[in-house]
Amino acid sequence: MLDPFTALSLASTVVQFVDFGSKLIKEGSELYHSAGGALSVNAELEKITLDLKEVTKKLETASPGTKSTENTKESKALRSLAKSCSEAADELLEVLEDLKVKGTNRQWQSLRQALRTSHKKDKIREIEKKLDKLQKMLNTQLIAMMSDQQSSVISMLRALDEGNNSHMTQLRSEIVDVVQRTKHTKHDINEEDFSRLSNSLASMTQESKTSELNRSVLTSLCFESMTVRHSRIAEAHAKTCEWIFEDGDHQTAEIDPQSRTRFMEWLKADNGIYWVCGKAGSGKSTLMKYLCQNDRTMSTLKLWAGSNKLITASYFFWNAGVPMQKTQQGLLQSLLHEVLGKCQDLIPLVCGQRLKRIKDFQYSHSEPWSRSDITSAFQRLVHHELSATKFCFFVDGLDEYDGNHEDIIRILKSFTTSPCIKICTSSRPWNVFVDAFGQTLERKLHLESLTRGDIHRYVKDLLDEHEQFIHLKGIDDCYSNLVTEIVDKAQGVFLWVFLVVRSLRKGLKEADDISDLQRRLRLLPADLETYFQHMLDSIEECYQEQSAQIFLTAAEAGAPLSVVTLSMLDIRVTGFAQKAEIRPFDQSQIIALEQKTRTRINARCKDLIEIYERQDRSQDPKSYIGFIHRTAKDFLQTKDINNALKSRVTDDFEPRIFLCEALLVQLKGIHSESDDECRTVIAEFIHYAREIELIDGFSVAELLDEFDRVLAVHGSRTGSGWSEVIVDNKSIIPWPYVGWGSAMTEQRQVGFLDFAIHMHLHLYVAHKLDSQPVEVRRQSARHRLLYAMAAEDYLSKLPKTVYDVDRMKASFDMVCLLLARGATPNDMGFGGRPTAWATLLRSIDNTNEARSRQLQYETAEQFILHGADPETKVLTRDGMKITASEIISEAFNSTQAQHLESLMAERRPRGLLQWLGWR
Repeated sequence: MLDPFTALSLASTVVQFVDFGSKLIKEGSELYHSAGGALSVNAELEKITLDLKEVTKKLETASPGTKSTENTKESKALRSLAKSCSEAADELLEVLEDLKVKGTNRQWQSLRQALRTSHKKDKIREIEKKLDKLQKMLNTQLIAMMSDQQSSVISMLRALDEGNNSHMTQLRSEIVDVVQRTKHTKHDINEEDFSRLSNSLASMTQESKTSELNRSVLTSLCFESMTVRHSRIAEAHAKTCEWIFEDGDHQTAEIDPQSRTRFMEWLKADNGIYWVCGKAGSGKSTLMKYLCQNDRTMSTLKLWAGSNKLITASYFFWNAGVPMQKTQQGLLQSLLHEVLGKCQDLIPLVCGQRLKRIKDFQYSHSEPWSRSDITSAFQRLVHHELSATKFCFFVDGLDEYDGNHEDIIRILKSFTTSPCIKICTSSRPWNVFVDAFGQTLERKLHLESLTRGDIHRYVKDLLDEHEQFIHLKGIDDCYSNLVTEIVDKAQGVFLWVFLVVRSLRKGLKEADDISDLQRRLRLLPADLETYFQHMLDSIEECYQEQSAQIFLTAAEAGAPLSVVTLSMLDIRVTGFAQKAEIRPFDQSQIIALEQKTRTRINARCKDLIEIYERQDRSQDPKSYIGFIHRTAKDFLQTKDINNALKSRVTDDFEPRIFLCEALLVQLKGIHSESDDECRTVIAEFIHYAREIELIDGFSVAELLDEFDRVLAVHGSRTGSGWSEVIVDNKSIIPWPYVGWGSAMTEQRQVGFLDFAIHMHLHLYVAHKLDSQPVEVRRQSARHRLLYAMAAEDYLSKLPKTVYDVDRMKASFDMVCLLLARGATPNDMGFGGRPTAWATLLRSIDNTNEARSRQLQYETAEQFILHGADPETKVLTRDGMKITASEIISEAFNSTQAQHLESLMAERRPRGLLQWLGWR
């Protein structure tokens, strides 16, 4: 079927033409003069005709096989109708051309009179009949399009209804009302209804375009695994956490009667930040999730918002996730996505520049947000002047933020300088957070001091679910006392309680009596770390090597680790990745592999690791592994435990190398059409290859060469298109090749070495260049500086896995590597692009960040030392030519500028007078 926006646009233009053309001939129109002597109706008709031709041309020039050109009944009918209307419009324009006003002194009272007295009146009657016929065809087509519940337009309108777009809902009702009334009366659409239909369709088309642009902005804000952390957090147990909504003293016998949450008071009236603090495993994330989706939270916040619109959004930092789940960029992007999704009217205000660029086709919805762009957009949201909107953000797990915690504190505090924003946040009680949020008693709570009742209820409910426990409790009061003993030992740590209850329920299945259960409880360590050690020690000796491999690999993984990737441990032998065939995996094999690996993980990991699926299985059907809690990962990464795990594996096992090998095998088994999966596998493989270089100090050159070969094979099988999996068409770096290949041709076909330069694989690039003869090496290094300089931009186009390397510094190091091997700053870029030196100068001219300045200075110094042309001029944003000296003097401090200028002076050609020493 036609894509809905094209269909709607076409239908709207056709209705507009038929309505206008019919009125023009049957009723007439006043004759007006225009500056060029043409009738205003000519201009209007010409505009409609051009619209018709434009939409029709889009249909004809679209790529075959796309949705917009599928050969369905709906698309055929609309195309035929558009073509007929276009022909009729041309005929009518030809007639009207003869009636253009030739001077300012002639006037007719009515165009209708002119048409009827024209020598072309037979032609006009013919056009009139054609318009009547087109109106009947249009009537039939609209009834079909708006009545078929499976049509693309109805599906789109239904989706817009679900998006709470009230105006679109009203327009849809008007259109459907006209169409249905016509359908039931079996008459053509009358002129009044036809006019209403024309206006409604035109409005709906415009609204749809706006909606599509907004959707593009929202899509650009999405990132991989944006909702995974939220979905993995356990739901609050029944009737727990309710105490937070109690006003006044928290009156239970076992806690300090002075303890108050004061959370309701903050929700109702206060601004600023409310801090939920609690030790590891106390249930902070569960409480934050509970608050985010609780109706009482929302209803109380509305008291604070008053007559203003209320928008809430949440973000859950996750140290074990991908970078976007533990960085400032991820926080801002996620909050902005949720806010703008709930209030799309804010999109033009907050994201006006991006909206314009998408509209002008300068950006695609996949264009990543830069740090500065997302920060600026959020600042516009924070300081917007629409006082009719108030925001409350819930930000969980500040201690899981990957960076300087003072930075994230400063950002949150800057948000709350606006009276329209308040934030509820949570973290462990680390000093940096105590100093920032712990000084105001009315805006904080200590979670572990308030959850005794919740823990008691949780333990009682889960043990009471077991029939054996209920039976034993009825004959011996000691069983009831067991619940109290657990609560006393828990000290507010819900995670410990979860593990203990699971152990006791296992004992009940083994027919444990009260003495057995008490012994089991008392043997279990009272703190988490000791408990984890107890779990580790209880792994059977025959499984210890395999479990250690799993733990070390999971701890090393910089992104969620799929069960399929981990399953490669079972086939791991020397060279297994290189020896594996390039052949798509069979889906039944994948399923069997996952099931087997699930069983093995459960047997070998003693509940320290769990298996989970993502919410949308249709988009990502794979299963993943993760630690039961962050504290489990922290425990396994301590020096003593990490060393103990390494002692259980053979000397040849290295987690990062295994991950590269496993991902290489997966790449060999990927179906060529699996673009998203391919991007993810490539990004993760390159990440671990780079980690090995940075941490271990060597290159996995053999694996990278095999990786190159696999991509070349995939490219040869798919023809053009496989490269689009790697880089989109709008990349600032040209990738004009079909498939991959290492060989460099005279046409500078981009190969894997260029890709390695982009990805900061310094040791691999040095290895490949140094293995060539000197002259070949110099030729290979030339023209590649641009690839090194643009690495940061390219990285941003890949899925957000673990790119925590300092990209700018890595790019500088790659530039130095290439310069040392023969690259020169004055060589033109591939495809006639500016030289690397000119590109750097333009970058210096366009950048104001202090951190960037130092690296730009060091890069400029290296370029000049390697022969950069001091006479180079570049175009500024204003289209003015500016010299290297002018850019340098303006961008850098006087000491730096003088140093660079002296280096350039040494390299300027010397005139005769200078050579003689007279100047």
